[in-house]
Amino acid sequence: MNPLPTELNTIQGMSEFLATRIGGAAHCDEIAALMAPLATDSRWVYLGGSGARQRIYRVSPEMCVVFQFGHDDVLVAYGVFPSSELEAPSIGRGLILVSPTSPGSETTS
Repeated sequence: MNPLPTELNTIQGMSEFLATRIGGAAHCDEIAALMAPLATDSRWVYLGGSGARQRIYRVSPEMCVVFQFGHDDVLVAYGVFPSSELEAPSIGRGLILVSPTSPGSETTS
């Protein structure tokens, strides 16, 4: 992996980059292809027995990107977080909800 381009080195820069490239109904394979050149590592986190899960990508020592998928592996929400917040129980806070019918976003609080 190459170092991140300068414009992606901040949470705001990465968030803006993702907002221009992610539409509704994105599949986990599409997200994996988008993140492959940017991430140094990733892991899956399963969210109970529903089949929903999150894929967390480390893009720098200070920053991670979280993508949440439904049981059908279609993107439900995503967000960019400082790496230090990934161990916090409030990881769902601040995710951007994705609707397959509208590319607009709604931030969770």
